[in-house]
Amino acid sequence: MPIAAYRIVFVERQPVGQLDSHVHIVRIGTADDAVGARQWNIPQVLAAMEAGDVFYTQDKTTGKIAGVSAYCCPQCHQTCLRSDVNAVAGNHLDNLPDRTSP
Repeated sequence: MPIAAYRIVFVERQPVGQLDSHVHIVRIGTADDAVGARQWNIPQVLAAMEAGDVFYTQDKTTGKIAGVSAYCCPQCHQTCLRSDVNAVAGNHLDNLPDRTSP
């Protein structure tokens, strides 16, 4: 059972290494009426997941939820985040708004 569940509402992406075309999510923002808004870097997200917390995205129109999990990027071997296989365009992590850090 998860300790807490966090809805991801935006991401920050940055190129990895020398290739501008190879991009990873480096920060996420979560929002919840009960908890409020928070920004997380990827090590914080991974530690929370390891502790049992759950991260997800939600389609604004349909309300459909997609889980988010860690994976090893086959190109650079970094641990990254991705939407679970049940994601659709409206709740896919890759389609969330991109924001930069303050």
